[in-house]
Amino acid sequence: MIRNKNLSIYTILILLFLSLSITSNAQLSRRSSSAVRKFQTATELYENGKYGSAMDLFSDLASSRRTATTIANESEFYALLCALQLGHNNSEKNLKEFLKKNGQRSWSNTAWFELGNVTFANENYSAALNYYKSVKAESLKKNQKNEFHFNLGYCFFANEEYDKALTEFNLVNANSTYYKDNLTYFKAHIHYAKEEYTSALKLFDQLSTQSNYKDIVPFYITHIFFLQEQYDKALEYAKPLLAKVDDEQKNELSKIIGQCYYATNKWHEAITILQPLAENNLLKSSDDYYQLAYCFFNVENYKEAAKYFQKATSDKSALGQSACYHLAFCKIQNNEKDDAQKLFLKASQMTFDNTIQEDASFNNAKLLLELGKSSHTKGLQAFKEFINKYPNSDRKTESYELSIAALINNQNYNEAITWLNEIIPNSPKLKASWQDAYFAYASNLYAQGDYEKAIENFKESRKYEVANSSSNALTKFWDAECHYQLKQYENAIPKYQVFLHSSNAKETEEFKIAHYNLGYCYFNLQQYSLAIESFDQYVFLLNDNLTKTASDAYNRLGDCYFANANYQLAINYYQRALDNNNYDPDYALLQQSFCYGLLKQQQQKINGLQQLLSAYPESYLAANALYEIGRAYEKQNNSKRAEQNYLQIVSNYQNSEYLPKAYLQLGLINYNASNYNKSLQYYKEIVKQNPDSKDAKAALIGIKNNYVELNQVDQYVAYTQSIDSAPKLSALEQDSLLFQSAEKLFMAKDPRAKQQLKTYLERYAEGNFALQANYYLGESQYQDQEYTHALEHFRYVVHREDNIFTEPALDKASELAFNANSFDEALELYKRLEKKTTSDWTRMKARVGAMRCSKQKRNWQQTLSFAQQVLSSRNINEAIKVEAGYVAANASLQLNKPDDALEFFKSISSETQTAEGAEAKFRVAQLLYYQDKSEQAEKEVMDYIKQGTPHQIWLGESFLLLAQIYEEKNDLFQAEYTLNSIIDNYPNEEDTIKEKAKEMLAEIKEKKKIEENNIDQQ
Repeated sequence: MIRNKNLSIYTILILLFLSLSITSNAQLSRRSSSAVRKFQTATELYENGKYGSAMDLFSDLASSRRTATTIANESEFYALLCALQLGHNNSEKNLKEFLKKNGQRSWSNTAWFELGNVTFANENYSAALNYYKSVKAESLKKNQKNEFHFNLGYCFFANEEYDKALTEFNLVNANSTYYKDNLTYFKAHIHYAKEEYTSALKLFDQLSTQSNYKDIVPFYITHIFFLQEQYDKALEYAKPLLAKVDDEQKNELSKIIGQCYYATNKWHEAITILQPLAENNLLKSSDDYYQLAYCFFNVENYKEAAKYFQKATSDKSALGQSACYHLAFCKIQNNEKDDAQKLFLKASQMTFDNTIQEDASFNNAKLLLELGKSSHTKGLQAFKEFINKYPNSDRKTESYELSIAALINNQNYNEAITWLNEIIPNSPKLKASWQDAYFAYASNLYAQGDYEKAIENFKESRKYEVANSSSNALTKFWDAECHYQLKQYENAIPKYQVFLHSSNAKETEEFKIAHYNLGYCYFNLQQYSLAIESFDQYVFLLNDNLTKTASDAYNRLGDCYFANANYQLAINYYQRALDNNNYDPDYALLQQSFCYGLLKQQQQKINGLQQLLSAYPESYLAANALYEIGRAYEKQNNSKRAEQNYLQIVSNYQNSEYLPKAYLQLGLINYNASNYNKSLQYYKEIVKQNPDSKDAKAALIGIKNNYVELNQVDQYVAYTQSIDSAPKLSALEQDSLLFQSAEKLFMAKDPRAKQQLKTYLERYAEGNFALQANYYLGESQYQDQEYTHALEHFRYVVHREDNIFTEPALDKASELAFNANSFDEALELYKRLEKKTTSDWTRMKARVGAMRCSKQKRNWQQTLSFAQQVLSSRNINEAIKVEAGYVAANASLQLNKPDDALEFFKSISSETQTAEGAEAKFRVAQLLYYQDKSEQAEKEVMDYIKQGTPHQIWLGESFLLLAQIYEEKNDLFQAEYTLNSIIDNYPNEEDTIKEKAKEMLAEIKEKKKIEENNIDQQ
């Protein structure tokens, strides 16, 4: 066994030869010895690197027939190795074919090693790596091992398999002078490549004084400091190197120096270094141009910045995104907003840097809005997309601010409001926009007459009030105006008042008109005193400015005093309106005249109205004036003159609203004059001309009244059915009409009502108003004490579904049933009443009735239950309380509950002025006596005697009980005295009290006589 694996090739071959020669024919020894010496010589030449000479000898040995087979094979192998070392064509191929042909022999490891070395020397590191992988390192010599591991490490290094390379380098003898510095360099470079800068820096530092590396190491160290962001140290290394390096290295170093300045925000210094490189086209990458551009950007040289940013915008990277983004800002500064918007859009579509993408999206939308109407919609859409994509962005609020402001500026208030309602306004601008948008939108709605929606939006505009905003006060004014236009005066008033007390309100044009409209609110609500205050304030604020509204205000002041029946002041204000003579003087004259009439100065009224007709013959109030003149003449009982004025309206003002009124008055004048047929003629004319009018309805009443006076009610029905212009009365309407006539009589307590109600029920037993008619008829009969009939009609009501008459009908029906001794029916009615009513008094009344019914039925348990309910009722009066206590006590006695009865009797025994209380006082003493509590019973009687009562029978019974107590106590003297007192003083001769007293006295005397006899016998 060979122990030393590091024997030379020569030694191996000698040993091999010796082993073979043992078995050789002795005759061949001389020939073999010659071949071995030749092989030895060739081997020495090979090991000394003389591959050409060695190859010749090896080739001869391999081709000679005299050479032993083993040596021949070895010679052929080494000849191929020599050819490989000499770089002969196909030498690598031939060697591999030889190995394949001869199999794995002892020389295989050497072959793979040499193949690896040759390809390594030719810098074909991938091929070398494959050969080296077949080498068994442990079979190599010591010096070969260092070479093998170094070369294999370098192959891995070349393939950037740094961990494997480092493993192999670590197997090389570090003390080897040949490999030491190279190993340090490659290890340093590997750490550098793996960004393990601290380790790399330590190793490079070891090489800084080595001649082979001292020129290149500073570049590494400079770059490492740069990469470690130790820019001052990087500059410290880089600056001195500039003077020592060639132009190419100088450019590289300059770029690093410029980038150090860039990284430390020394923009001007960076520009000084980098700009010359750019001008000489020595900045190659987009990153380089970006850095220079960014320096110009930060010194606000946007023109130069734009030039260099432009060179980086085509990069599909974070750098390109940032370049687009910053170039856009440069374009804005250079007033190239169209280009800026496109660049922001481009940056927003890149996804490398989320922060830039977000801000670019925002600025794209912002610029679209700024660029005007053509881009306005796109800008809004862009902001909408921005908000949806970045719901938590710090610029979300600003996005809403800009979008909403743009919508408001374009008067798109509806959409602005839609945007506003997507968020809670949390900035002064949004709050102001909220107010402005809603105010403007509400103002448009007001102008369109949509006051309800305007109110909602004016209210919304005040949700976020903004300091010093004029809208604060105006929203309150216009809110009030909306309510005013809707005739919601009660709502408008406090809103006007809030406006008037608002800050800055006095400086607005609306301040005066608010007083004017506030006056109208009060006026329309008939709060005339308050209206006077407002109109007075309005004319005061006008400062004698004789405007039309001033005249109108004077007229309204006149109207207010008119409504307050202060007719003289009303006349004065109408006169002020007349004096202005610029708005509605005819109205002022009409109203003034009307006031004279109310002051019973009818002639002055007539004179004023005639003046109106003379001064303003074309006035729209002419017919009104004629009508009022007629009314004045009626007040003067001059029906003839009145009729003349009404007829003048009929003749000259056929289109006037006073025409039907004139007909009504003509109808009334003739009705009052008992000219019923003529009255019908005038009334029917109204119906004929305008059957649907309010006056026609009044006329129909007049017609009905005339027919009634003529005893022709059925003819009235026939009239309404006979003409096209009159409303046709259906069966239901006739039902209604007949009931209404009966109801009117009932409400007026007219005795004829009862018969009319009977007539209605005869015709319409189950008519629409049968329920009411039965109730009214029941009430009428109740009042006339026709209780049996009344009960029948009340029963009709209570047996229908609950209605507004159910409760009063139950009240009356239960009472009448009780009084008719129909206790079962009455009890059920009282129970229903107790459940139905919401009145405490009625509820108690129902419980009392139920208690009385139960008592009459001798249902003592039920009686007791109802009595207790009565006693628990709210606001119970003393009389009912006494009655209920009395009934409860007696029911308890009937139920054999003397203790309960005693308590109930006690609860009312203080009311000795009532019959129940008087009896109760006696019953308390009696029950105590029955319970063998004679002393307490005696005290009760004494207290009773002290209180007294008008109900003598119970006081008499109490005296009898007292006598009985004395007798049981064997105080016969007191017993006798008490009984004699009853016999002598008891006032009523008709009851049995005296008789009972006499009987008891006789018994006592007999008892005494027996006792005396017994004593005598003793």
